[in-house]
Amino acid sequence: MDKIPNNEWFIKCDGDHLYNPEALKILLNQPLKYTNTIYLPLVNMHYDNGELYIYKYQPYLNGADNWLIYKHKATRWYMEDSGHEQIYSLSKHKKFNHIASLHFPFMKKRRKHLATKENLIPYDDFDFSQIPMSDIDKEFILNKNKILSYFVD
Repeated sequence: MDKIPNNEWFIKCDGDHLYNPEALKILLNQPLKYTNTIYLPLVNMHYDNGELYIYKYQPYLNGADNWLIYKHKATRWYMEDSGHEQIYSLSKHKKFNHIASLHFPFMKKRRKHLATKENLIPYDDFDFSQIPMSDIDKEFILNKNKILSYFVD
């Protein structure tokens, strides 16, 4: 965090996400106040041996893992004891209206044991109507072949 200059906007991104470029374009072109922190919604998925899955217990998260924020001298980033990353800022938290990424949390070695049949729903069996999606989100999330193209077995 100390490498990011004060008085600059930045997006916290993780390596276990696939980002929706159309949603990010909208995010970066919307008017913002330096007092805003925008939380970026995501869909929790898993990939294994050519197949996609949705995380059964938390398929959709509206923020907390990735965000757009204006860094100022009061902005702090820290790790909780549980290993979750948190940001502290004097900013006002806002929700973003598009799904910014697909999150693959069980690809990490420390979480791989959670990728069980009990915890996952096959992509083709998941009811996507339970996730609030715009047309931009649907093009990103419902294109199974495009998602699979990012993985090499």
